[in-house]
Amino acid sequence: MSFPSSTPFPIQTFQSSASGTSPVALRDFLRDAISGHLTDQHSTVNTADFEQWLILLTAISDHLLNSFPPRQGGTWDAIHEKVILVDLSFEVLHLVLEKSTGLFDCASDVAETTLVNVVTLIHILYTRNDPDVSEDNVNGVPTAKRLKARAFSAAAEVFHYLGDAVGVGRKETKPTWELMKAIFLNFVGVAEGSCLSCFRTNL
Repeated sequence: MSFPSSTPFPIQTFQSSASGTSPVALRDFLRDAISGHLTDQHSTVNTADFEQWLILLTAISDHLLNSFPPRQGGTWDAIHEKVILVDLSFEVLHLVLEKSTGLFDCASDVAETTLVNVVTLIHILYTRNDPDVSEDNVNGVPTAKRLKARAFSAAAEVFHYLGDAVGVGRKETKPTWELMKAIFLNFVGVAEGSCLSCFRTNL
């Protein structure tokens, strides 16, 4: 399978018949990535594929996690395509981190950006204040409650992974305190309305 490049994804709908990559194609791609590379039959992610996975995680972070609409962007039912894609994105992130060691050793900026985008998404999910129902709806769209839980788990996993990756004194990586300072400063920047796309240049 080929991995998508880190470019903006089209904003067509699941029902669109237009040519090019649509949300349904992206949804199927993410499902194929999971079933073809991240199942229980695949105990680890091959280090030779790290670059491709980093490209995919960057694309997920930049164009899915970083574009979740606020409350005025539509009700939960109206944004079901985005909800499904973000839920699948969290599954990919979880499985890649679970099955890889040293993924961010030379690309900690990907982890840092992902972490900021996940925490920003958590903030958006809570300010949306969507109803917390106990079950996914009949169309298989994850509930607000489920997506909040997945987002918290994703943030914890990236934090944990960063701690394992940079907290062991490797000379080529940042000390943990320096990394956490950079992340904190960028959280402050997001809160003050700074451009999130400037994140990498400020590290």
